Amino acid sequence: MSWHSILRSLSAVLLLIVAFYGGPDSPVVTPKVKPVIDIDSSAAFVLTDTGEESTVSTPYFFDSRVQEALKNNGYQWKRFDDSVDIESQEFLAEHWKSAYKKAIEDSNGKRPWLLIGNKEGGESISLPEQPEKIIELINRYGASE
Repeated sequence: MSWHSILRSLSAVLLLIVAFYGGPDSPVVTPKVKPVIDIDSSAAFVLTDTGEESTVSTPYFFDSRVQEALKNNGYQWKRFDDSVDIESQEFLAEHWKSAYKKAIEDSNGKRPWLLIGNKEGGESISLPEQPEKIIELINRYGASE
């Protein structure tokens, strides 16, 4: 057996060990999940379309149980219509402008749309029509103690 083949075999074994070890000191970098709303707390963003009258189909987001869950879990949240000129909203924080743009892109015209999550990650989905499902999502990404 030549030195080259021995070195190649050892290199392959070392690479496998490094790739599958995954311990706390592992040199393998685990990609960080990007949050759906770039904010350091739990957040929710609802995109509606008053032209399609979907705003009237979002009362379940304003259900008292949903609002209580948002409050109890430390959420920040916003709701915007898709016809808003988001760049002209000079007092709106950049993370909400980015959330608006993400919701427009992700929803592909479907309204109402929900971005919900925390700094670890989240979901970009069609807004559930049942308050219980929204509360489930709130609890999943919330900061309740």
